[in-house]
Amino acid sequence: MKRAVVLLLGCLPLGGQQATHRHAAGMDEQGNQLTVIERQFPKRAPNSKRCIPSEQYLLEQSRGGRVAGSEPVVTVCRMEDSAEISVEVKPNLIEVSENGGVLGGYMVVQSYQLSPWKAVQMEFCSFPGADEFTFTRWDLRKLRGQAWAGKSADAGGLCVDSPEVPTYLLAPILAYDARRLEASRVSLGSCASRLDASGRNGFITWGRPDPQDPLEVKLLWTGDRTLVAQVADPGRNTRPAASWVNADHFEIWMGARDEDAAEGLMWQFGIPVDEGPVQVGYGKPAKLPVVRRWTANLEDGRAGTVLAVELPDWPDRAAAGVTVVYSQSLEGRAQKRLIATSRVKRGDSMTLGAKGALLGKDFTCAPVKGALDVTGFTKKPLEVPEPDSGSSQ
Repeated sequence: MKRAVVLLLGCLPLGGQQATHRHAAGMDEQGNQLTVIERQFPKRAPNSKRCIPSEQYLLEQSRGGRVAGSEPVVTVCRMEDSAEISVEVKPNLIEVSENGGVLGGYMVVQSYQLSPWKAVQMEFCSFPGADEFTFTRWDLRKLRGQAWAGKSADAGGLCVDSPEVPTYLLAPILAYDARRLEASRVSLGSCASRLDASGRNGFITWGRPDPQDPLEVKLLWTGDRTLVAQVADPGRNTRPAASWVNADHFEIWMGARDEDAAEGLMWQFGIPVDEGPVQVGYGKPAKLPVVRRWTANLEDGRAGTVLAVELPDWPDRAAAGVTVVYSQSLEGRAQKRLIATSRVKRGDSMTLGAKGALLGKDFTCAPVKGALDVTGFTKKPLEVPEPDSGSSQ
């Protein structure tokens, strides 16, 4: 796998810089020839409070042999941290990697499109030793995250997306007031992860995949315990169901994702899409989620039902596991299909997934024509690693 990158804005004035390498970076969609210029700086004492440039990468755009302009895109800072940082240039892409250790550490790689600038992918791996790891991959173009967590002996190595270890899908975390969405009847747009019935976006844990089913579910965490979930299903069942289990509903499984978790630290909540009380399907939680619902008009003309779910606190915050399941009704008399963010099993907290990652540094979101959409990406230049912004010096 790879290394890590933490990104921020700005840098110190350039001084004593020396151009060392020019890296061809292909062309962008507008036909501009892209070149990344690598500059090295004289060695100076490291500083964890501000960026002391070690090297800098500038994007140069040209057309017909004439340079249209250049701007810095990545600055590698000389830090007291011992992590190894590397930068690789590819066609219209720059990858920044950080290796934070060999036996007990982390590795992260973040990839950015050069022109137009946007976050493309992030991979992160943490491992307390050589035996276990958690490897996460985000496709930032689709806001689709997936993690693999297990033992290296089962996976055939550290930090690999092996089918031999448990895996789960992630939804982005974006600090946002869900009450503002409700007040304006805003829907979830591109600023959310997506589940459907195809079997490619979500785990089908009951029933059969159906790529022709128009069902679409979107998920976004707007706080530590606030999940916003949206359902758009033109064929949704409207017949009365004898039980909440046979009606269209969400299931939220919570628990301590820990092999040593005490028995009983796992809960299942059933949340009807339509108005109705929250049900407990498993466990003995002390509190129930609080749910608010509204209807939103989607861009394609469909109507979506949006739920803002305020969850109770986790039984163990150090190992907060969660899986979101959408249950499609079969005419109100049975469950047609279960689409989940992990292959959760009753009583087995290690089959739970997790919330996701706080991705606000990589993009911004705002309501656009009634939908919460991605509206922009982190500006340039990026400082790697990120200085301690809590202090100024």
